[in-house]
Amino acid sequence: MRKFLPALLLLFGAALSVACGQKEDTAADTAVTLQIAEDSLTKTGARITLYNGSDSEIQFGCSYFLQTLQGEAWSDIDGEQDWTLELIVLEPGQSYEETLDWSSYYGELPAGAYRIVKAYHIGDISETEESYVKCEFHIDG
Repeated sequence: MRKFLPALLLLFGAALSVACGQKEDTAADTAVTLQIAEDSLTKTGARITLYNGSDSEIQFGCSYFLQTLQGEAWSDIDGEQDWTLELIVLEPGQSYEETLDWSSYYGELPAGAYRIVKAYHIGDISETEESYVKCEFHIDG
């Protein structure tokens, strides 16, 4: 248990920084991608696939946040997030699929341009900086 405590604390800190709105628009490793299954997109959720095309394992939790396009800049959407502290490890060449239901966090999204942002770490979570992978989508009226 002591072996996993530092990783859990770091993950908890990352989840809190996301929940508190302290998000940076940092450049992510382009080998890690996030896609939405087009047939799954609704005003209240979507099915996403995170792919690790890097040479190292990546680690992430189930947290994510949404942003909306305001003019030419992306802005965080305020929402009530309550994340569990799961740590998911994805080996090189593997993908992870998840169905998101953001209705309890953000409600039903009105028409507009959005993106999903998900934080991850490449390699050892205690030794790497957080990176972000993003996927844009559009909700029609």
